[in-house]
Amino acid sequence: DETKVGVAEEEEHKTFSAWGVHDAKEWVGPLGNRVISIRETPSTTLYRVLHGPTDGVDEYLRDYFQLDTPLGPLYAQWSERDDRLARISSVIPGVRILRQDPTECLFSFICSSNNNVPRITKMLAAFRETYGEFMMELPCRSAVEDDLKNGDSAEPSLCHDNTSREIYSFPTLEALRAATDASLREMGLGYRASYIVATRDRLLELGGEEHLHSLRDVKDANAVQEKLIEFKGVGRKVADCVALFSLDQ
Repeated sequence: DETKVGVAEEEEHKTFSAWGVHDAKEWVGPLGNRVISIRETPSTTLYRVLHGPTDGVDEYLRDYFQLDTPLGPLYAQWSERDDRLARISSVIPGVRILRQDPTECLFSFICSSNNNVPRITKMLAAFRETYGEFMMELPCRSAVEDDLKNGDSAEPSLCHDNTSREIYSFPTLEALRAATDASLREMGLGYRASYIVATRDRLLELGGEEHLHSLRDVKDANAVQEKLIEFKGVGRKVADCVALFSLDQ
């Protein structure tokens, strides 16, 4: 299976994020109820499902990466308004806004406030492991195995060391009923723990995950922002991020 998107060359390095593991050629991580491997080539992007249902995955990825939105006209429009983008747009042809799950996006950005990337990554990993569901164990892929399989130079391993990695789903709102201020603080969330608990409770009062999904149908971005800042720990910057990355604003 393959889904075509524009790609740019990357440096050879490994990145370990809350979503998955990246070795500059392949991402592996959870998307919804699936674990997906996504690999870049010079002309396209290939994917395969490592865990979960395979039916409908092409449509899911097209929606997640918003592949039905042509970038050419947008790049031209943005470049007219931004001189720097006009200069660099030719080397970043595949930059897209993801269409993330609204609940995951909301809680993730609450964790990100006044924070740095390594700490956010650690927080969200603990969040998944504690309240999400175990999906699969990702074996460590050694450079020697890659060399033998591909017949080319060895690639970096997808692991920090020689151990495997366990992959968990992002917790559902129902699963987060078990979260307490104390347990979240023990995970390292600090003052954000109270924000998570309060936002969970308020979201349940409003009807749960369906409430957030319904905001995608609101055509007034300011109205969506006002709805989001009702949640504790969500200021206008976080609201804008959630609206942009998950609510079609």
